[in-house]
Amino acid sequence: MARRVFYSILATVGFSLLAILNVGGYRYGVQDQSFYLPAVLKHLDPTLFQRDTPVLAAQDLFFVFDNVIGRLAQVSGWSLPAIFFGLFIIGLITFGAATILMGWRLYGSWWTVAVLTLGVTLRHRISLTAVNTLASYLHPRMLAFAVGVMALAVFIRGRPWIALLIATTATFLHPTTALWFLIVLSVA
Repeated sequence: MARRVFYSILATVGFSLLAILNVGGYRYGVQDQSFYLPAVLKHLDPTLFQRDTPVLAAQDLFFVFDNVIGRLAQVSGWSLPAIFFGLFIIGLITFGAATILMGWRLYGSWWTVAVLTLGVTLRHRISLTAVNTLASYLHPRMLAFAVGVMALAVFIRGRPWIALLIATTATFLHPTTALWFLIVLSVA
């Protein structure tokens, strides 16, 4: 058992490092973060972005993500780059651990789990969109996807209600990504 835990931790760290390399490193403040950063900054200082407030408020209706990061920055005193990078790493670790759990349940061999984990680190575009499941920057979609995969892993282990609860928590990160996991779990 201790050996399995050790290999799981080692595989999760390896997954995270390989995923970072495959997406070209970590970038702060790029692409979709051009919305999330101003939204977080607006929570920290309501006087910012006065002309953009209607746009930020409309987008902010469905996301708790920026509120939580803003509050975390206020309470902890940590810089936004540190918080974003920390959440990026947490997302990768969650995604890696969920992939390993699901792979172990489906395949039962470390070799097949390793191949699955390596395959998941490859960057691939989501059909009919311009986004990837793995990105080189923190995006709530990536965190919600990691939580959703964890929900699938828990479901496969025979705990459907816990899986639904886990997938429901992903709605606070990215509602549309979480919706797909909730649909899969509801019909499974």
